[in-house]
Parts: sequence; structure tokens; C-alpha cells
Amino acid sequence: MSEVSIHLLMGENCDEIFQFEVENRKFFESIIPGRGEWYYTKENFKEITQEIIEEQELGIRYMYIIRNNDGDMVGRINLFSVDRGIFQKAELGYRIGQKYNRRGYA
Repeated sequence: MSEVSIHLLMGENCDEIFQFEVENRKFFESIIPGRGEWYYTKENFKEITQEIIEEQELGIRYMYIIRNNDGDMVGRINLFSVDRGIFQKAELGYRIGQKYNRRGYA
């Protein structure tokens, strides 16, 4: 396994994340329920990306891209239900692409 780095989602990542989701759709849907056709449109991903960026600015949700040493996107991490109260907690979700699965990235 390569070392990894994580990078906060930015607007310019929209196309890359869209491609990642499309390429891994069958793999992800074999593990978790599908999201429907509407999810896999570029226009929808532009809206999702903008919404997440706005939520990052508010400190309530974050998305990070996981990259290997070659700079390839191997997955993504989401922090949601962020609670800035006394416990400073959040829920974590992640996806690792099929060709990087079982290589220690998660």
C-alpha cells in the first residue's frame, strides 16, 4: 500500500468525484443500496459539490478526497452530523474505489 493524503473537497474536484462514483457504481451498489439514476448526473454532482462546500464553510459537514502517492483518487471520507458541542464529535463514512479495495487504504 502507498501512503495516503487527504484533501478537503473544493469546487474543482467535482468532475473527479463524479467520475469516481460512476466508475465504481456497480461495486458500491453491490455493498450498499443504490442511489438511483438521478444521482449519477453531472448537474446533480455540481449541486452536491456546492452544497457540501457551503456546509464545510459552516462547519457542519466535510468531504475529503483520499489520494495515493501518485495523486490518484482512491476514495473519499465524509464527516457528517458534526457536533461542535462539548463532545466535539462527528459521524464518519468512507468509500474506497474497487481497484484500490483490500489494499489497506481504509
